[in-house]
Amino acid sequence: MFNQGDLVHVPENVTVYSYVAERRMIWPTDTSKEPHLAIFLEYCDRKYASVVTEDGRKWIVEKADLFFQEAQDAC
Repeated sequence: MFNQGDLVHVPENVTVYSYVAERRMIWPTDTSKEPHLAIFLEYCDRKYASVVTEDGRKWIVEKADLFFQEAQDAC
């Protein structure tokens, strides 16, 4: 579906997760307050994906919450 480097849209009210290494699990930590542009990094598993937002934050979100962002709409 997505390839590394794809420009994606993360809508508002999306749950943001963190990876808890010592427990080997993904845990909900926040909710996006507004829509964000992000760059797709990788799939974490069948349900989650890793992205980096326009302000440099690395997020894990559900794949179903990501949408392609057209380049002309990014500005």
